[in-house]
Amino acid sequence: MDVREDLTNFLEELKLDGKLDSSVRSEMNILDCLRVLRNFVVTEKENAQRVVDYLSSNFRLQNLLSSCSKEEDPLHTRVFFQVLANSLVQDVELKDDIEADVISVCVTALEESNDAKSSNVVSSILLRMMKKSENLTVFTPCVPVWLQILESPGDTSDFPLLCLKYLIENLPVSSLPDQKQDILKLVLDLEAVEDLHEESLETVVSDFTYLTDTILTTTLGSVDALKPGEIMDLLDLLTSASNTKHRTFLQEKKSLLINTVYLLRMVHDAGKNNINDFKPIGRLSELAALEKDNSTLEEHPVYQFKVKLIRLMVNLIWEHQENKTLVGEIEGLQLVLDCCNIDGKNPFITQWAVMTIKALCDNHSSNQEILLGLRRQGAADDTLLREMGISLKSKDDVKT
Repeated sequence: MDVREDLTNFLEELKLDGKLDSSVRSEMNILDCLRVLRNFVVTEKENAQRVVDYLSSNFRLQNLLSSCSKEEDPLHTRVFFQVLANSLVQDVELKDDIEADVISVCVTALEESNDAKSSNVVSSILLRMMKKSENLTVFTPCVPVWLQILESPGDTSDFPLLCLKYLIENLPVSSLPDQKQDILKLVLDLEAVEDLHEESLETVVSDFTYLTDTILTTTLGSVDALKPGEIMDLLDLLTSASNTKHRTFLQEKKSLLINTVYLLRMVHDAGKNNINDFKPIGRLSELAALEKDNSTLEEHPVYQFKVKLIRLMVNLIWEHQENKTLVGEIEGLQLVLDCCNIDGKNPFITQWAVMTIKALCDNHSSNQEILLGLRRQGAADDTLLREMGISLKSKDDVKT
């Protein structure tokens, strides 16, 4: 019995004779049958269960999809999955082996589909299955496809986006396919940092410290080995995460704080030595020259690099005495003070530097003593400190 005949016989079993007489049924093709079923399953749960039970037996699920896939018009496949999606919305019961079949069929269809609307419907099914699954790794082969859909023009990417968001929040990034950078960018775009799986955050910290360890073992003359784009993607995520409930977790990562300080020092020293792209822009004439070359600051490869490092630093030391001490011991206070000059490549760096200095000195006598010593050495004059809102009275009486 072919697929069309099997479908029309099933419609007869459903006792739809009042709507479809035998002559009409005999003229129906597969698409017509699927459209009838699509409407039939939304009326009540019992109808949806009957259709699912029918599709679940005798390999009908696979056979019907195979027949639809052979059609030139993708509408056949799309309506097939709409039948399945509308049935699952009714919260029908699926046996374990049938669940596996549905997932397998959907994953295969998603990988092979060239129709965005069909992919969106399939993704809606997968999202529902994910929320009931205890093994989310079976869905990870879909990640590259979903990422590709999001990069394509159109407005049919709602469910691929929701699927990715669900996986990001419930699986470590390390368990997803090797497109980590794209996934981490998506985390920021979705504003899903607060819900990020803690193991994923651990991966981000490890990646950041590994990349910065590699850079920090080079000489200043080799600073061009720095990959600011890759590091700044991680930096953006870490800064955002340190503004959420994850701050305490990140503050315990001493290597993260140490590397942040030393990377800031390396980049700052590179700028002072006029190396490559790190030279600061402190004059309007320099900005005009950049614009004359049809370039904008926002397009610059190290735009906001230093200020982002300072922002991460202030979050890592915020109300954390041990981390404040650590930064003081590795001369981070002097470094941040030296970063107070205006730089067009790092907007608001002065304000963030001031905030960091205040945070380092707040209720921390040893850092206050360091700042007092800098004033005596002439590295920090009273006028600058007053502009920062910091008053140093004496060696034994320092207040912030």
